[in-house]
Formats: sequence, structure tokens, C-alpha cells
Amino acid sequence: MSAPHDSSKWTIIFVLGGPGAGKGTHCGKLATNYPISHLSMGDILREEQEKPGSRWGELIRRNILEGVIGPPEMSVSLLEAAMTEKYEKEGISVFLLDGESPPPHDPQDLVH
Repeated sequence: MSAPHDSSKWTIIFVLGGPGAGKGTHCGKLATNYPISHLSMGDILREEQEKPGSRWGELIRRNILEGVIGPPEMSVSLLEAAMTEKYEKEGISVFLLDGESPPPHDPQDLVH
């Protein structure tokens, strides 16, 4: 088992936007030129659903089919694991988290 990490020293930047907005392109460029890790929530979820025996695999498959997000503890758990792995293997402590913004429940939310 590795030594505990101090995630309080991590810098986490959320990059949100719709499909095709350029999130992945810009995050990739930053990660190429700086000691930053680009983590795509979509990629993390797709990888997790393919892992044999995954705790979250079936739920992720259902959520994708239904177009829903969640539960939050799943996303947090998967992101923390991905960040911990990058930190322990590469010493990276700055993370760009790339994900689509969920649609508003009420179209009026777009106006406010």
C-alpha cells in the first residue's frame, strides 16, 4: 500500500461545456505543455464500465442509456481514484476535470 496522499494540496479546475465546445482540445494542449493532468469524466466512466467486476459498471451502462448522471458518490469516487493514481505515479497535483454540463431541469434556468 502506498503512503497516504495529501489531496488538500491538489489544484482542481473544472472545465465545463457542451459537446464540441473544445474542452478536450484545450485541456489536452495545457496538459501537453504543463505538469497538469487532463481527466475526462466521460472517459473515466467509459473505462470503468468496461472493467470486469466493477462496482459501478452496470449503473454507468444504465445511466448512459437513460442520459442521466450520478450518483454523486460514484463520480467523486472515480475522480478521486484517477487523481490519486496520477499523483502517485507521476507526481501531478494539478487536474483539469473535463465534463459536459448537465441540461437544466427547467428551460427557464437558462435565462437566469
